[in-house]
Amino acid sequence: MSSSEVSKPKPFGCNICGKAFPRKCNLVRHQSVHSGERPYVCDICGKACSQQSNLRSHQRAHTTAQQMFICNVCGKSLPLKSSLRRHMRVHTGERPFACDICNKTFPYKTNLKDHLRKHTNEKPFVCSICGRAFLRRACLTRHEVVHTGFKPFICGICGKACSQRSILQNHQLVHTQSPIVDCEVCGKYFSSQERLLIHQESVHFTSEAIDHGDFPQNSSDTTSQD
Repeated sequence: MSSSEVSKPKPFGCNICGKAFPRKCNLVRHQSVHSGERPYVCDICGKACSQQSNLRSHQRAHTTAQQMFICNVCGKSLPLKSSLRRHMRVHTGERPFACDICNKTFPYKTNLKDHLRKHTNEKPFVCSICGRAFLRRACLTRHEVVHTGFKPFICGICGKACSQRSILQNHQLVHTQSPIVDCEVCGKYFSSQERLLIHQESVHFTSEAIDHGDFPQNSSDTTSQD
């Protein structure tokens, strides 16, 4: 790397983490980390990434010689037999993990762990800007984009700009009457319940309702930005 590249000015700073970039396009690409958007999906195992470079790095873990396990219901390929067994719960409806408090059942252990925080009211993920607390890190990441003022999602019909894809999709209901189901974690919409379950299994590993967060107590001057 040349000395001119090292000393290149970086005038575009991220409002959330402070990281600076030499070009605006670099900043826009970086901000997807805070928005929670993961549009780049591995066609081998279904892992979702926030940036194309992250996907390319992940895909190096897959080799052509690697044995893949194929779901005989939807055709999805998985790298491990245990991953296939876990994935099959999407189709069978198996929910082996039960809450000792309310007896609600879940397909994955991570779902149960998130759910138990509802009984304890534990919200360990706190926004460093407004103090709002969340049950899940993914919900905090999704919330943080509100503070940037960044609105990259544009309605193709009326031009309305939104800070999150889920807000845009909710807005677009004004323009359509198509039957859809939404992911309660990230707000993404799907044409069928099965597609929704596959999305939740591969991206969120959860079926719990979305957490909109709590503001800290004794904070009278903090208002919602959502």
